[in-house]
Amino acid sequence: MNKETLDNLLHDIQEHCGEDEDLVRRYDDYAATDAEKALKQMLMRTGTMTRSPRLELCRRYRYAMVAAVAAFLVCGLFWWWQYAKVIPPTVSEEVQHAIAMSQKSGRQEASVTPFVQNLGTQTVSENLRSTYHIQEDEVVEQLLTAKQVTTRSNKEFWLTLPDGSLVHLNYNTHIIYPEKFVGNTRDVLLDGEAYFMVAKDRLHPFRVHTPQGMTTAYGTEFNVSTRGKNSTEIVLVNGSVGVTPSGSSEQLMRPKQKCSINDNQCLMENIDVEPYVAWNTGHFVFEDCQLWRLMDVLSRWYGVKVQFLSEPSREILFTGILSRYNEINASLEAIATVAEVDIRTEGNVITIK
Repeated sequence: MNKETLDNLLHDIQEHCGEDEDLVRRYDDYAATDAEKALKQMLMRTGTMTRSPRLELCRRYRYAMVAAVAAFLVCGLFWWWQYAKVIPPTVSEEVQHAIAMSQKSGRQEASVTPFVQNLGTQTVSENLRSTYHIQEDEVVEQLLTAKQVTTRSNKEFWLTLPDGSLVHLNYNTHIIYPEKFVGNTRDVLLDGEAYFMVAKDRLHPFRVHTPQGMTTAYGTEFNVSTRGKNSTEIVLVNGSVGVTPSGSSEQLMRPKQKCSINDNQCLMENIDVEPYVAWNTGHFVFEDCQLWRLMDVLSRWYGVKVQFLSEPSREILFTGILSRYNEINASLEAIATVAEVDIRTEGNVITIK
């Protein structure tokens, strides 16, 4: 019903009912209200008129909330990706040069055999639990299919593990590791001496097991040696590791510290880590070292015999740096000059007086 029809109807009512000002006023209000409502509906349908300020505010608030949640999820996923990412160790130019020199000099050599080859599965499993104190079934199962890499008395070996970690094996050393790291941890066994440059993986701790205890790292550089009698020595170069003596609780190490594990006890001391870094980069570093100790290292490395003709000459102190890849004569000349001793070589025997 349009307004013209309503006006005619009102005129007829007024003729029959007389002038009723209240009725006329209410009609005018109703007509105006209906027209405003119709106009608003039309404008809303055609998009000419926007929603109310309150509705618009709610709509913007919802969009802002959705955007905030999306940004939070993206940031969270990026953080988790960064946190869980495996980062291989950085290999310095010095280390790369040492590897090249080791290969060139014929020092880079090791034998590789299956871990259970000679002992059998049952014996190895019992050995892992009793000698290395490994109780996790999944770790034992994983190591039953492990490889054993062994160096001889005058050799060394650079080994890249499945996770990208780089391990430098010293002479007379063997390491046992699985072909692939699975499960929650990365586990290896060590007997001898090795310098570890561990790939960073926060979700999978790297663990070195020896009969005296376990060293746990997430991504760092450290040296482990079992040369001592019934003892293990850990030197932390950088990063952070935890040392757990067998039957005891974990103790954290700081860089430039040495931990000696003996009789289930861990003795911490601050040291100069340069000698440990140096052997990893192809050098022998000696500081106030008794000559007999120095020659003991060289005799094993070069495969020679050493004899002292006088007791005082054994106790002479030597400080200096020698290359692991020089011929022995070059090292002997340097020692003779610094220590002021007479060194003679006859065949495979070195005589000092």
